[in-house]
Amino acid sequence: WTVKVDPDTVFFPSRLRELLAKPPMSDLLHGTVPCDSCDLKLQRAMYLSNCQFGLHGPLEVLSRGAVVAFVRGLQRCDAIRQLPWGEAWFLDHCLPQLGVRREHQRALLDEERCGQHPEPCEAPRIAFHPFKTWKDFQACHQHAKKAGLWP
Repeated sequence: WTVKVDPDTVFFPSRLRELLAKPPMSDLLHGTVPCDSCDLKLQRAMYLSNCQFGLHGPLEVLSRGAVVAFVRGLQRCDAIRQLPWGEAWFLDHCLPQLGVRREHQRALLDEERCGQHPEPCEAPRIAFHPFKTWKDFQACHQHAKKAGLWP
């Protein structure tokens, strides 16, 4: 798995590991296959959608197969690459064109732009966004560790 996290996102890697250990994510090949021998036939390509409106940039999670499909097929997405949107929107529209499966996972992100209210960081989520000051970031992190709901 490849994970991109924005710096103003409170992120709990252990929670993500727990989620990735469950089906359908756990069904993917996730062994120690070197990248130069990655084979899409060995691994279904998947990325995790984190918002009701599509993929949002604070937390992006792609399987190895999704990354390989993206690198190999990027030219097929040239038309949408010209559109004036960010990288998350581009990925969310390019990856399905390349045959990469979108798996919506509500537990990934609590985010204002998804119509949620991340404070006080109690929801059963892997990440919370945005927290622009160190004080707010730390408060969210501490509260989520102590009082946050997580299965």
